[in-house]
Amino acid sequence: LGVLLATPITLTFIAKPRPLWSARRLTVALPLLLATVAVALAAGTLLQGQEQRREAMFERDATYASQRLAAGLRLPLSALNAMHSLYVGSDQVSAEEFDQASRDWLRDAPSLLAIGFSQRVARADLPSYVAAVQRLGEPGWQVHDREDTPPGLTQDDEDLVIGRRMAPAGGGNARVLGLNTLSVPAARAAIRQALGSTAPVATSGFRLTQSEGREIGVVIYRAVPGAGPQAHGPQGVVFVSLLTQAVASELLRDIPPYLHWCLIDRSPSAISRHLAGPAGCENALPKGGSLQHRQAIDFAGRSWELALSTTPGEPPIEARWTVPLYVAVGLLSTALLGALLLAITGHAHRVEGAVALRTLALEREVQERRRAERALRESEQRWRGTVDQIPIGVVYVDLQGRICETNPRLCDMLGEDAASLSGRPLEELVCAEDREDHAQLFKSLASD
Repeated sequence: LGVLLATPITLTFIAKPRPLWSARRLTVALPLLLATVAVALAAGTLLQGQEQRREAMFERDATYASQRLAAGLRLPLSALNAMHSLYVGSDQVSAEEFDQASRDWLRDAPSLLAIGFSQRVARADLPSYVAAVQRLGEPGWQVHDREDTPPGLTQDDEDLVIGRRMAPAGGGNARVLGLNTLSVPAARAAIRQALGSTAPVATSGFRLTQSEGREIGVVIYRAVPGAGPQAHGPQGVVFVSLLTQAVASELLRDIPPYLHWCLIDRSPSAISRHLAGPAGCENALPKGGSLQHRQAIDFAGRSWELALSTTPGEPPIEARWTVPLYVAVGLLSTALLGALLLAITGHAHRVEGAVALRTLALEREVQERRRAERALRESEQRWRGTVDQIPIGVVYVDLQGRICETNPRLCDMLGEDAASLSGRPLEELVCAEDREDHAQLFKSLASD
């Protein structure tokens, strides 16, 4: 196709006899060049349109993923608040009451790792507290710190916060029973903050005590106020544990596969910035040509961020062959146009006079076309400049009454941008009491 297009254009400059071929520069070379440029510009417009559709598709899917994750993360908070209400509404929550209340939440949210309650005990009262628990049928029950507790972390604490209730029971959750959760640095900071407020507080991401592997999890705490007038501060904290990778994967399982996501903890105190997603995704640099979407999520006092991206060229657009096909058809048509122009102008060498007259007519036609196009552009520019600057709102609608264009003044009057007004019925902008007159007037104008 390139040879078919370039050959006629080149011949008009180098072929002999020179007068004959040079006369074809306007009739053959110029139309071919203009047609080629038009095909290229149209292809660029189509590519730009495809890119805009790709970006719109990505934003739609990324927004859906962000909203789905944010909505799903409200379930652990609801479970926490429900258990908090249980303790606030009862002077003494039995093991049976605790199991019954937590069982429903664990059934509805299988991604939750555990629901529990930790008792706040003064260090001076610890021996009597342990003895009381042992008398309740747990003779081997003891208070302990986690095995990786930094030396000296809890030795000056006046109080301990001890795991007392856990659901579901057994498995890794059994390791939390009797654990002084203040011996876990990530939990310690969150518990201290929760005991001083009434709002839920989430930990930074860390390896949970009940976790069997190296998975990152978080625990959400909420203080339970002390019972009775003699209470000195909160009696403990209710908590919900979850593995962030499992929760996020469950909530985002239905998003399109081309979306790459990473859940990041942006809080300044974060121990681990990576919460969920591929390993190291929190530090991954976006590739050139990839789309990105970042959604901040406020989760129990921590600043999380869901980062979504694509690989270059995604999401896939339907009918991606449209542009190559259009370019091929356009260039082929241009090449056929060149052949046609050569055939037409080839007749000129037999009738010199006819060639001269034809050439003159073609030159005038080209000039008139140029003047007409220039006049049209100038007229359009003057019209656009006038409409954009006049201090009244102007709207251009089609025969169906839908808005096609608006000027800046109308957008300022309505407080909306041109994109949001485009395509809307003009009737929406008319006062209710004037709509009947407007409809009759518009019908009359449309019929004319």
